[in-house]
Amino acid sequence: MKTIGILENTVQNYAWGSSKAISDLLGKTNPSQQPQAELWMGAHPKAPSYVVYDGQRRSLLELIKKNPREILGDKIAARFDNNLPYLFKVLAAAKPLSIQAHPSLDQASFQRSIGRKVDSEIQKHLQEHGFIAKEE
Repeated sequence: MKTIGILENTVQNYAWGSSKAISDLLGKTNPSQQPQAELWMGAHPKAPSYVVYDGQRRSLLELIKKNPREILGDKIAARFDNNLPYLFKVLAAAKPLSIQAHPSLDQASFQRSIGRKVDSEIQKHLQEHGFIAKEE
């Protein structure tokens, strides 16, 4: 599998997206003028990229599942259980949106425990300075 393929990537349509930025980037039209918010490049089960391989259009997800070590390399295939370890996105925001970060399960658990402590310290501070009523 020593071939470089051109990826056909999936566009995600969300209300905050631009009706022209991604289509301009791809050199394609967007006749519906539907908001195009994200261009996904990768092997996500919801919207994998596609590539022509052996004369057939196949999802990158399918190709990696059939040939993980050839596509990912031995180290990455072993470390990430034969999965592509990232999803590359091009964002095209026409409206303001918040920044997102997706922690691992361990990070999320730690952040929740710290968050509870921080929340209680903030509440204590606000109560001490009269911004909110003290709990009886």
